[in-house]
Amino acid sequence: MNDFNDILKNKLEDFRETPSQEVFNNIRSNYPKRTFLDFLNNNKYYFIAASAVLITTAIIILSSSVNTPENKNNVTSDDRNTEIQDNTEITVVTQNDATENTVKTNNGNNNITSDNLPVIEKSDAMEIITINVFNSDDTLVCGSVYETTIKGSAENLIVPAGLKLISLNDRLRIVCSKAGNYKILYSEKNSSRVLSDSMTISFNNLLPADVSVSKENLCPEEDMTLIIKNINVTPDWTNRDLSYRQLSAGKYIVSGFAPGKNNLTFTLSDNNCKTEYAREINVAETPDYKYASTPSVCAGSNASLTINCTNFAPVSYILNNELISKDGKFENLNSGIYCLAINYAYGCRLNDTLLIRDSLNISPFFISERDLVNKNKYYFRNLTNVDDYGYERNQNIEFIWKVNGEELPQSDNPTYEFTAEGNNVVELIAVLSETCQSTYSETILISGSNFRIPNIFTPNGDGIGDEFKVIYEGDLANYGITIINRLGEIVYETNDINRSWDGKINGNNDASEGLYYYIIRGEDKFGNKIEQKGGLQLVRH
Repeated sequence: MNDFNDILKNKLEDFRETPSQEVFNNIRSNYPKRTFLDFLNNNKYYFIAASAVLITTAIIILSSSVNTPENKNNVTSDDRNTEIQDNTEITVVTQNDATENTVKTNNGNNNITSDNLPVIEKSDAMEIITINVFNSDDTLVCGSVYETTIKGSAENLIVPAGLKLISLNDRLRIVCSKAGNYKILYSEKNSSRVLSDSMTISFNNLLPADVSVSKENLCPEEDMTLIIKNINVTPDWTNRDLSYRQLSAGKYIVSGFAPGKNNLTFTLSDNNCKTEYAREINVAETPDYKYASTPSVCAGSNASLTINCTNFAPVSYILNNELISKDGKFENLNSGIYCLAINYAYGCRLNDTLLIRDSLNISPFFISERDLVNKNKYYFRNLTNVDDYGYERNQNIEFIWKVNGEELPQSDNPTYEFTAEGNNVVELIAVLSETCQSTYSETILISGSNFRIPNIFTPNGDGIGDEFKVIYEGDLANYGITIINRLGEIVYETNDINRSWDGKINGNNDASEGLYYYIIRGEDKFGNKIEQKGGLQLVRH
């Protein structure tokens, strides 16, 4: 059979260019298949050479076995050990800060990289025996550091990446850089055996509680805002005396702190790991105070006030946001109601109201009654009060009566007969001392009109002289009164003589103290025109 190359050459001898792949495929498809005999015939010299080599090798082996029988088992124990060591010696080098573990053999260094579990290569001839090297079982570590002891050399430990091994005398400290599960292997070569053990450590690096509070020093009954930045954990409140209200994730309102020192404690838990938090919260004590005052005498600026705090010394005392005292003493006060503020620890403030009374407050007042027979004769009945009580209780009071500026004989309730027509001013002066006196007066008209008009009234609600009322002895065909202030503004007017002015501006707000003017116009039953003008004093004391 012609060789393929001869056929190819014959087919291609007329080609001047490189034939295409299609030509090759056409020739190959038409080329006849070789038989086994063709294969033997083409490679007969190779078969002859191979057979000669095999026969020679067999003769040498048989000759060695027959001539040296005494060497059949002549292999010493030392030679066997040397052979095992040459094939299986393993020394582990721990790399605490690297990301790979290196295993050394006699044949060279093979680097093995593992993210967690290192690989130990061994020969099938080595026997692996599991022993108890680690003095603790697989464990969970709440943190990043674990200390233990081992029954063996630390040089035989294979530590996975992410752990750092520190030798501390007889103890080992294992430090974790990232939470997770780590398997530590122990491998020690001993003769023809490998002593092995392993331990798995689960590190849960639960961080300490990252907490902030709005205030560590509180005022009594003040709440506190607590923010826990470890929002992936839920606090377990250990102080049950406090109240906790959650506003949002990690934000709480804590209330119920008692005066003095309070312990704010709670536990954060994560995968069976706990971290404790404790902080001392101070709450100021409420001031325990008493006050004593001397009253204002005769409505003078002579009252005093002393405030005494028994449990501690406050920072300051303030009256009406104006008067400030460090020791709680105030002088030259008027009577009335005061707003007290006590400033004390941690910027706290206590507010209260105090009353300073007015002692020897004189309210002179009288009413006049005309005699039924003599219309020019009047009886004056004294209704003066001292400290809201009738003047009869005070033996030191004296009264001075005046008519048109002339003093009448001393009497508590005088009688007087007017001799001249026109307006007559009757005054009552109540005296307790040179600095403690007050006056009340009325104007009595002696004429055909017979008007009685008070020139002072006190709308203070004590039931005495609370209204300004005009009285006319006789009959009127029409009547009208207008009361104006100093600015000429009308504060009251009426056409009914039976009505009186209560001291309010057109029935609304209270009119201020001071002088007012009235104008009365009318007509009696005989057609006579009546006009009366004058002034009146409004006093609220």
